[in-house]
Amino acid sequence: MDLYLLLVTVSATIFTLLGRRIFSFVYGKFRVQENRIIASSPKSTLPRNCTHDVFPSFHGADVRKSFLSHLVKEFGSKGINLFIDNEITRGEFIGPELKKTIQGSRIAIVLLSKRYASSSWCLDELVEIMKCKEELGQTVVPVFYEVDPSDVKKQAGEFGKVFKKTCKGKTNEVTRKWSKALAKVATLAGYHSMNWDNEAKMIEDVATDVAKKLFNSTPSRDFDEFTGMEAHMEKISLVLRTDLDEVRMIGIWGPAGIGKSTIARCLFNQLSHTFQHSVFMMNVKAMYTPPVCSDDYNVKLHLQQKFLSQLLNQSEDLKISHLGKPWQKKFFGLMFCMYAFGQKSPEDGFEKLVWEVTDLAGKLPLGLRVMGSYFRGMPKEEWENALPELRMCLDGEIESILMFGYNALSHENKDLFLHIACFFNLERTKKVVEHLSKRFSDVRQRLNVLADKSLISFERGCVSMHDLLVQLGRDIVRKQSSEPGQRQFLVGERETCELLADDAAGSRSVIGIIFDGEEINVSERAFEGMSNLQFLRIETECDGGPSYLSRKLRLLDWSYFPMTCLHCIPNPELLVELIMYRSKLEKLWEGTKLLSYLKWVDLNYSENLKDVSSLSTATSLEKLNLPGCSSLVELPSSIGNAIHLKELILAGCSSLVELPSSIGNAIHLKKLDLSECSSLVELPSSIENITNLQFLCLRSCSRLVELPSGIDNAIRNLQGLDLSGCSGLVGIPPWIKRSSRLHRLVLKGCKELLSLPQLPSSLSEIDAENCESLERLDCSFLNQKIALNFPNCFKLNKEARDVIIQTSAYKVKILPGKEMPNYFNYQANGDSLVIKLNERPSPSTIIGKACILLVSKEEVQASKEKITLDHWIKQNSINVPCSRSFHNLFPALTEHLYIFAFEADVTSDELCLKFGVEGDEWMIKECGVHYLNTS
Repeated sequence: MDLYLLLVTVSATIFTLLGRRIFSFVYGKFRVQENRIIASSPKSTLPRNCTHDVFPSFHGADVRKSFLSHLVKEFGSKGINLFIDNEITRGEFIGPELKKTIQGSRIAIVLLSKRYASSSWCLDELVEIMKCKEELGQTVVPVFYEVDPSDVKKQAGEFGKVFKKTCKGKTNEVTRKWSKALAKVATLAGYHSMNWDNEAKMIEDVATDVAKKLFNSTPSRDFDEFTGMEAHMEKISLVLRTDLDEVRMIGIWGPAGIGKSTIARCLFNQLSHTFQHSVFMMNVKAMYTPPVCSDDYNVKLHLQQKFLSQLLNQSEDLKISHLGKPWQKKFFGLMFCMYAFGQKSPEDGFEKLVWEVTDLAGKLPLGLRVMGSYFRGMPKEEWENALPELRMCLDGEIESILMFGYNALSHENKDLFLHIACFFNLERTKKVVEHLSKRFSDVRQRLNVLADKSLISFERGCVSMHDLLVQLGRDIVRKQSSEPGQRQFLVGERETCELLADDAAGSRSVIGIIFDGEEINVSERAFEGMSNLQFLRIETECDGGPSYLSRKLRLLDWSYFPMTCLHCIPNPELLVELIMYRSKLEKLWEGTKLLSYLKWVDLNYSENLKDVSSLSTATSLEKLNLPGCSSLVELPSSIGNAIHLKELILAGCSSLVELPSSIGNAIHLKKLDLSECSSLVELPSSIENITNLQFLCLRSCSRLVELPSGIDNAIRNLQGLDLSGCSGLVGIPPWIKRSSRLHRLVLKGCKELLSLPQLPSSLSEIDAENCESLERLDCSFLNQKIALNFPNCFKLNKEARDVIIQTSAYKVKILPGKEMPNYFNYQANGDSLVIKLNERPSPSTIIGKACILLVSKEEVQASKEKITLDHWIKQNSINVPCSRSFHNLFPALTEHLYIFAFEADVTSDELCLKFGVEGDEWMIKECGVHYLNTS
């Protein structure tokens, strides 16, 4: 999670005491914050009478009978009042009645489907909705239904073609309004149907989130001064428990400028009226005269002991037993606009500039406030002139507040802060620790100190620092000297270009350089004076190459490296990581070099690379990444010395003929990727010794005829096996059934494969598309949630087809077929069938498997690779949606059966099942149902 989103308990305290008679809020902060209220324009606070909870804008032909009908049902079950336009006659323009309805809805949902822009009515609705968002603060929730948000924003792709057709004959003013509304709605946080496996779950999530917005948030009028506070108030209220007659302590912890004071003050404003006495204490440190020689920590400690112990009548330390986390942080653009324009949206022509400044502020509320106030009243030209300077240096007020956290650090931790800000932000934590282990003692513990002080956070295994803190660190380094060559780090594009174009202009002070500009000229002697250089990253093509690089280098990352050998580093004994993307290297070094610290090597798409024998001494190597090294003919036998190797990526090494038998010494190897090694004939039997192997990819190894036998040890931890495109493979060895942890087996395009042996019960997915010779399945599928994919396997015998058909259909199964199998005891031509339930009493639920047979319409050439299937049940003339009622059919093929499970509540003894596919290219020839059981 982003550091600037992290709000946890620790720095502000709420106390309730004596039967809710006293309410005190104590908050300590380093700097007095302006007690300023931004008055919004009259239109942003216009009161309105809400007549509906939700107004939906949609194209009926796309979604009314499918997605929208299910959404309506889900909203109804949650008590959400949705406006339905059945009684409104659609004309060329939306009338005042509909505008009033839009204005009277608390939330507008915009269902952006493929043909949404074909309706001028829909586009006019959208214009009105976006107007209500800007002027009335209406919440707008976009749903991107099988369309790309970028296509909506730019009116591109198929969506754009439809839009342009609608615009024909319309005035420029009308089309401009439509285009602007589409661009704005596409930037809002919403829902993309591609992010859900099935639409039933998506509909449930949309309805749940809308319900939360409607029923769990505080009315916006309570937050005129506190933009975006609703989510924080919700989270804090869960742990506040004002119903309890006891002392409660709530804290908010996070970096300077995150809005801790504002959140505390907002909460105080909400609750103080419920207490007989209340006080909000801000800037406690500034108002308190500390004892002589007292540091920050002692000031806080003394306050805690003096004040809290009196209030709580105890002197012992309190331990925090709960950390509440308000996760959401929204409305950054709105917050900035309130300060910059005094309203909730940008003025015309400022939209792009607003997003640039918001991004520059790193979504830090302090930055948004300061920058918004700075730009207020400025003409557009002055905004554009000021932005480059703001990118280079922090505003003075922002810098002074952020400096408090930096100044409180020890000397070594300040140095670590600068290393992260200038070089290691967003780097893997493990790599940061390894790269800095020679410079700092106990790097991990020091990182924890920075995290405790909210200067960094750990996210998804990486060290993350807020953008403004990064800028602060780089400003500190920039002020170390007016001469770039005398600083610790070089991160500025212009200064780095000038320094590296000069001969020996750098000094021993330089330990790190980053350059990611468009182009750079590197002098042959550019690095001669930088004998302490430890970290070098150049991510662009350059003219020339160095004759010398420091022997102290620990990280060398140079994309498009222009030289054929690394003779510029004659002694790389301290090197930890080597990255050479698309380099011109033919080999690494001449002769043997000591590489005992080297752990990660990435030579992505170095197409001239022929020799990696220099890695023979890299005994600590953990990852060797050589994809696209198409000239590499062999791996040296010394690869077996890398006993700690965990990942070996050789994808696209098309000249590689074999692996050395010593590969079996890499017993810790977890991932072996040999995809597109089109010259590879066999795998060595020594692979048997790699007992930790989890993923083996042999995709498109077209000359591979068989897999080695007797490798039971190697497959006991195997989770994924990809043999797709192994067109010469004639069989799968019987050891496959003993791969008890195997989840995914990909056989796509194994055209010579005749049969499948017994398979492990752990399998959850088999993809055998285009296995043209496959006849037999000498196996059964015990996993009830397995996905079976057998498109274009036309030679499957009856027994194999029966096994596939009768296996549970938790996910869609695909296999060839020209007619409905007898297994489906209810069958019909066309897209619907009727089931009569004769059981007494009538069941409450029906569970079964359904099957459809697709054909393309004669007058239209079917061309789509994927289509969406919808199905529902009609009972007593009412459509009742089934669970898992939406499925993406991929690939969409004629003469194929698509089998899937369904479940629905029963309210009648006669059920009519209806199936439908989107678009005009396909139709359902036959459908069938196998009635599993009822309850």
